[in-house]
Amino acid sequence: MVILLIITSVTLITLDERGSGSGVFGSIRSGAHDVVAPLQRGAQDVVRPVTDWFDGLTSRGSLASDNRKLRHEVESLHNQIARARALEQQNADLRRQLGLPFVGDIKTIAAQVISGATGNFDTTVQIDAGSAHGVQKGMPVVSDAGLVGRVVEVSRTSATVMLITDPSSNVAVRLPKSQATGVASGHAGTNLLSVSFVSPDKDVRKGDTVFTAGQQNGLFPADLPIGTVTSATKTTGALQYDIEVRPAVDLTRLEFVQVLRWTGPGSAG
Repeated sequence: MVILLIITSVTLITLDERGSGSGVFGSIRSGAHDVVAPLQRGAQDVVRPVTDWFDGLTSRGSLASDNRKLRHEVESLHNQIARARALEQQNADLRRQLGLPFVGDIKTIAAQVISGATGNFDTTVQIDAGSAHGVQKGMPVVSDAGLVGRVVEVSRTSATVMLITDPSSNVAVRLPKSQATGVASGHAGTNLLSVSFVSPDKDVRKGDTVFTAGQQNGLFPADLPIGTVTSATKTTGALQYDIEVRPAVDLTRLEFVQVLRWTGPGSAG
């Protein structure tokens, strides 16, 4: 019925399209408009939600795409910030390495640790400098905090460094506060050093600092920081102290080091 009315109204409107809007057809057309207009509005009311729904789908799809792009951009910015912070930290580490007051006039070779000590059982590290850079077997290796170890193997572009915590490492040391001397040695399974041959007559205490002694024909120049005494005990009748020392360098977190161009007494590279 509704469809019939619409067809009839459209027909009447069309018949009088060229007229002046007066007369019988004008009256009929006016009535037809009155009939069709509510139907048109009703049809629009039916169609509009469907159109809006499709428009909403398109809009939501665009928003989802924009959100994905924004998330990607945010993630990219986070990565850039993380890289910038890492580079800033590396720069700070390198700046510290450049100013090593305890090496004096000894020339150095900068190197980065590429593999090695991550726990108590790792007592060597690999560095990215070798014979092509001037590294030689026996050269001491330091960080900004103090002595790390010495070079034991060298290839053209890399070298192996034995840490001072290695059981076969022995370093002649002195304790300035007590004027004591001894030998610091590494032990398997621990990052602490033990200092032997310290006379019980000396007044060694927890917190005392330990440095290389720089003895004649020694492996290391004098006054390189070794670490700090964590315990010093002696028993009645003992011939020496029992001393433990914590290294000045965190040997499990090495990143940048300096190889000293020093291969014996008086050597300055």
